[in-house]
Amino acid sequence: MIWGLWGAVVISWTSLICLAAQASSDSPHVRARSMFKSAVSMRAAGRCSDATAVLEQASELSPLVAPFAWIEVGRCMVDIAGDGGTPAEELQHYRRAIAATPRLGIAYVVLGQRLCAHNRADEAAQLVAKAVRQQLQPIALLYEVLGLAYSILAEVDETALIREQRMFVAANMFMRALNQGQQEQPDLSHKAWREPSAVRRLEKTVVTLLQAGRHRAVWEWLQGLGARQLDGSAAVEALVWQSMSLRHIHSEGSPSLPLSGDSDHLLQTAWLRTNPTGSNQSRERLRVFAIAYTKTSTCPPLDFELDNKVRFARHSQLLLASAWRDGWLDVYVLPHEYSKAKAALMQGTWVLKPACLSNAESIRIMTAADSASLPEQGRWVLQRHVDRPLLLRGHKFDIRLYLVVRAIRPLRAYIHTAGLVRFASEPYRDDGTWVRAQHFTAMYPQPQQLHDLRDVRALWPYLRQQHGLNTSNVWEQIKARLRIILHAAHTNLTMRDRPQRECLKLYGLDVMLSSAERSGRATACVLEINKSPDMHMYHPEDYDIKGAVMRDLVSLTGGQHEAAKGKPLDSVGFEVLSNSQG
Repeated sequence: MIWGLWGAVVISWTSLICLAAQASSDSPHVRARSMFKSAVSMRAAGRCSDATAVLEQASELSPLVAPFAWIEVGRCMVDIAGDGGTPAEELQHYRRAIAATPRLGIAYVVLGQRLCAHNRADEAAQLVAKAVRQQLQPIALLYEVLGLAYSILAEVDETALIREQRMFVAANMFMRALNQGQQEQPDLSHKAWREPSAVRRLEKTVVTLLQAGRHRAVWEWLQGLGARQLDGSAAVEALVWQSMSLRHIHSEGSPSLPLSGDSDHLLQTAWLRTNPTGSNQSRERLRVFAIAYTKTSTCPPLDFELDNKVRFARHSQLLLASAWRDGWLDVYVLPHEYSKAKAALMQGTWVLKPACLSNAESIRIMTAADSASLPEQGRWVLQRHVDRPLLLRGHKFDIRLYLVVRAIRPLRAYIHTAGLVRFASEPYRDDGTWVRAQHFTAMYPQPQQLHDLRDVRALWPYLRQQHGLNTSNVWEQIKARLRIILHAAHTNLTMRDRPQRECLKLYGLDVMLSSAERSGRATACVLEINKSPDMHMYHPEDYDIKGAVMRDLVSLTGGQHEAAKGKPLDSVGFEVLSNSQG
């Protein structure tokens, strides 16, 4: 999401450079423009150090090219961040571009995006709002970044009402981006949004409105649009949105609507529209279904208890002080526990994470040598690095599993037996050199030699055969820890709120295995829980794994797929975690 606007930005500033070139035949400028284009190619080829040197020369030759060159240098800093780059080094180049050309709106766009990526959304909002007030161009991209900043700020606040208000502001910004800054409020009843093409164009606005609790507005718009009469991917997406909005209208105790069917039926209808046959068209619809569902299904306030890293850290701290401490990593909340965190940093290796971002770009490995850069502002957590990580063919890995909460009162939760194994792209080296590609796992890219182990159902037999691991014990550890954190969060929110009874919420659970001293044993360490797990399809096996999760999730609503008819629940992928009666 952070870099989602980059293509438009590159086009914009390349066009500006070309226009500047037409206005001037000055040879230093022509040489600088040529050097800039060469440097962009160098960076694309992975030669970031060479590109940086060329860009610095280009900036000295032409004041017209200089701000664009400094922005591109900042991008190089992003690419080499694992080899010594820091946020300060990167951001200073964008600030140089703004200082040299104060009305260069693109520089505000990029700096705003990168501030968001570095957990500084409050600064981004102030910076970009200033550019918007000055009516700088491109105004649509500025509003996009402003919406991004407010959506991040919404995740940080611990007050539900403020979170919803900030999400509504974010939706307003995304709508203004679509209207080039002209529309004052996100009005879905506008005649411009009555066409089927509006479904795709309004995706970001609708998702944010649903997260802001404006479920009725989305429902009424989709009813007027005729979601059932749409075709293809637009129909799938619109039906999922309609299902999610109706589910929340009913859960909030709103008066009955004059509706036919219910939210579960709408979700089943959306699933049938994916026509899961394995064709390219079917796969695209499956992707749309999965992303639309995970972005708009919410289960407040359980989402906040599990997904927010500060809240998750508090639960972990309580468990570490209890009889259930195994599998939970030492963690500190910043800036509140800054002194304790700094003292702990003197021993061992730690991972610094922003409180509300899920992209690994903002995460850093820290040791005693980095104590001076421990942040004193913003919301962060410092979590102990997993000692002795179990390796697969020399690579570090973690496991993404999928949890479904069907109801809160009483608590009903399930875990899926399918899951994704995510690898670091380079072999692991425990020599004190903290190279990003060796330590951080991701959905993409993945090492080619490990593709056969991306499905956790293939991982378990491999670990039994090659490592002599008792995988049944590991699986039971994972389920036990998940039950504990679920009940801890459930107890906390039921004491504070009266949560909705019914929901249908999918979470992503990240687990890393630590090899034990004793052969055949491993400890399952819980890293975090994500309320909006990545459901993009990066590899062919993603369609099988994530598709199975989505298919079986629909079966939980009573809309069983063909393979599940007449079979018990656990035979279609889910195992019961909690099914309390009160």
